[in-house]
Amino acid sequence: MHAQAHASFDASVVENAAHTPATARAVIPEGNDEAPLRFVESDGNAALAYRPYRLHIGARLLLGRTDENGFTTQLSGAERAALTDWEVE
Repeated sequence: MHAQAHASFDASVVENAAHTPATARAVIPEGNDEAPLRFVESDGNAALAYRPYRLHIGARLLLGRTDENGFTTQLSGAERAALTDWEVE
């Protein structure tokens, strides 16, 4: 389960009101190990489950769908550091 495996990572929370839903935020793990992002509602920790997302990583666009806990696919520390923008539906 992603929720248990990643419950204790250090993370920064990024608001992104420019994209829908405006209440979404991303929890971005810090460090160099591979880890997913997690999309949650801004007013709490409710996961944005099974939602399409777009991650702008440098010049690359990564498309996917969150899992049942709001997690994306695994990203390297370099990919997370290069994240310039994101959208979640």
